[in-house]
Amino acid sequence: MPNSSTTPSTTQTAMQIRSATADDVPTVFGLIQALAEYEKLSDAVVGSAEALAEHLFECPCIEAILAEQEGQPVGFALFFSSYSTFLTRPGIYLEDLFVLPEYRGQGIGKALLSHLAQQVLERNGGRLEWSVLDWNQPAIAFYRKIGATIKEENRICRVARDRLPHTASLGANNLDSQIRPIAPEDMPALFQLIQSKAEFDRQLHQFSSDPDTLSQHLFGSRPYVEG
Repeated sequence: MPNSSTTPSTTQTAMQIRSATADDVPTVFGLIQALAEYEKLSDAVVGSAEALAEHLFECPCIEAILAEQEGQPVGFALFFSSYSTFLTRPGIYLEDLFVLPEYRGQGIGKALLSHLAQQVLERNGGRLEWSVLDWNQPAIAFYRKIGATIKEENRICRVARDRLPHTASLGANNLDSQIRPIAPEDMPALFQLIQSKAEFDRQLHQFSSDPDTLSQHLFGSRPYVEG
């Protein structure tokens, strides 16, 4: 749940944005705790710096960048790869962005988002996305100002960890159908299903997908998605 603010500030010092290293894990985790406190969600932080280190560096499934002023970490962004079937392009999903309150209003949040937008372009991606809490009007106004669209019609669906066993147990035992991983020979059928979903979602005007690119992203040397 990214957060930035536009509180005015007269302090302008040199800033650096860089990828987080293993040595930065305690700093990143501390910033995550600060973000949770700001959002009044401190009780939801049940993870650990050790798990964060594993997911960043040992079995990487996320990435993180730090904003620094004079060597002092003042903000961070944590993100991971996403994918658009309608565009047949990878993207970046921004899980969290946070700038310490005393450093807001200096363009740090904007610089972090700009860095991520550049990353999407360099990866030939289709979009940069994130969510925002509906009460955080300063952040919403800021995001609109930098070019983001707030998709009011979308709702996040989440199965929390304590409910995963229930959802996983539902299965498809009462169905006559089979669920299996996608194979290369399934591409024509899969592409048709994606096109049908775009029509159902009334998003055909955004549909620029093609089966060859989708097949490359599913089965090529650098797969972005699974199916």
